[in-house]
Amino acid sequence: HPLDGVFEAGRQARVVLAADVYGQCRDFPNDIRIVDADGTQWPFFLHLPRDTSRTVSIDLQVLNTAWVEGAEPYLQFDLAVEGDAPVPVHNRLELVTTGRDFVRRVEVFTGDESSGRMASGYLIDFSERRDAGNRIIRYPDSDAERLHIRIYPNAQAADERFQLTRAHLRHLEERDLPCEPVSFVEAEAKGRDLNDDAQVRLLDLKHSARPVEFIHFEVSNDAYTRCVTVHGRDSEHDPWRRVGGGEIHALPDDRNDTIKVNARCRFLKVQVFHYDDQPLDIDAIRLEAVSRYLVVEAASSGPASLYFRAWDVEAPQYDLQSRIEKDAIDRMPELSLLDTRPNVLTRAQPWRKYSKLLAGLAVGAVSLLVIWIIIGMMRSPAAGHEGDE
Repeated sequence: HPLDGVFEAGRQARVVLAADVYGQCRDFPNDIRIVDADGTQWPFFLHLPRDTSRTVSIDLQVLNTAWVEGAEPYLQFDLAVEGDAPVPVHNRLELVTTGRDFVRRVEVFTGDESSGRMASGYLIDFSERRDAGNRIIRYPDSDAERLHIRIYPNAQAADERFQLTRAHLRHLEERDLPCEPVSFVEAEAKGRDLNDDAQVRLLDLKHSARPVEFIHFEVSNDAYTRCVTVHGRDSEHDPWRRVGGGEIHALPDDRNDTIKVNARCRFLKVQVFHYDDQPLDIDAIRLEAVSRYLVVEAASSGPASLYFRAWDVEAPQYDLQSRIEKDAIDRMPELSLLDTRPNVLTRAQPWRKYSKLLAGLAVGAVSLLVIWIIIGMMRSPAAGHEGDE
C-alpha cells in the first residue's frame, strides 16, 4: 500500500488503515513494515484509542421500601446518599430486582414525587431465553442527596410482585471514541442459518479479520424490545462463534438502538429475536469500528509504502511511541493508503513467501541430524563391548 502524502524527514502523521490490511497480515501489526524508495524503514506504532470513560460509585441507603396498590401499582423506595460531605455528582442509577423475563418502567424523582420527575427508563430482562437486558437508568448530572424511585410491574403481568435486591448510584464520565464506518454487503440466510424465532441478517465485510465494535439498527417501529445475538467467522467453512449481543428497544422516553460487539472476522450473523411477536421493520443496519491508526515518523522525503507479511525483514527497535504524547496523536495530520499493489521484489524472489516454512524445515532437519548423531554415539560403546565378549 503506497502512502498518499507529501513527506519530509521528521514529519509525524497518522496512517488510516485500509480495510484489507488486517486480513492480509499474518500477525497484525507485527509483520508490517513502512519502507521508503531507498529501502529505509520508517518508525511507527499502532494506536488504538481506548475508552477512557470513568465510573465513580456512591454509597447510599435504601429507605421506606413499600408497595403502593391501586389501579397502577408500583414498588416505591427512597435512596439517600450517605455521609455529611457534599453530595458527589451522579447521573446513573443501577437497579436489580427479582424475577425473569420482564420490562418494568422506572420513574426517578428528586427528593419526593412532589419535586417533579427527573428521569424515566426501563428495567429489561431476557434471561428466560437469552442473556441480555438493561438495569441502568440514565439522567442528567445531579447533586441531589435523596431520590424517590417508582418501579412499575411488567405490563404483561400487572399483578406481579417483586423485590429490590440491589441499588447503586454512580457518576459516569463518558468520552466518545473516534469511529469509522465499516462497509458490507448482505447475503441471503439459508439452511442452518435460518431461525424461526429471529430475523437473521448475514453481513459480508469482504475482508477477513476486519474489526467491528458497534452495530446500529435503524427501526421504524414505534415501540419494541428485542434481544440480539451476533456471531462471526472468517470463512464459510468455519463454525460460527459468538462475538457479542444485547438488547435494543424503543419505549416511551427511552430508546437504545446500538449493540456492542468484539468482532474480528469477515462474516457476521445478526439475529434479532421476536419469538411470538411480529418481526421488526429494520430499515438499515450500520457497522462501526474504533478508528485504528499507524503513527509514523518519516525518515526521509519519501515516497514510502506499507508492506505486510514482511516477517523476514528485521525491524529496528524504535523509541517513537515513548517520544509522543497521546494527546498529540489526535492533532496529527491523517494519511491514507493507496490501493494495494503487488510487491515486484517479492515476485522476483518467489521463495521469500515460503521463508518461514523453509526456516522451519531447516530447523527440523538439523534437529533430526543431532538426534541421529546422539543415538549413534549411544550405540557405539554398546557394540564395542559386545564384541569384546
